[in-house]
Amino acid sequence: NPEHRRALLRNTQYLSKADPTFPGLLSSIAAPTLIAWGEEDRIVPPVDAGQFADLIRQSSVVLFPRCGHAVPVEKGEALADAMLAFLGEEDRYYE
Repeated sequence: NPEHRRALLRNTQYLSKADPTFPGLLSSIAAPTLIAWGEEDRIVPPVDAGQFADLIRQSSVVLFPRCGHAVPVEKGEALADAMLAFLGEEDRYYE
């Protein structure tokens, strides 16, 4: 639905650009974080994944090819694999 898409785009742009507290919220994340992003995301461009990673300590970015904004829907199995790999790597922080 084009109206829903426009509303989602407006909300996302507000959070990431207009809200001056948003970067501070990201930089306050202390837990290891997996950032999953679609390479063809037209709602929040992939360049933002790098900006998120710059703000979140202990973060890793996985870009999914031929994928838009809905990574869990479009690339569910690949996302699950990436999450399992990430969680396996993160075990070392908790040993």
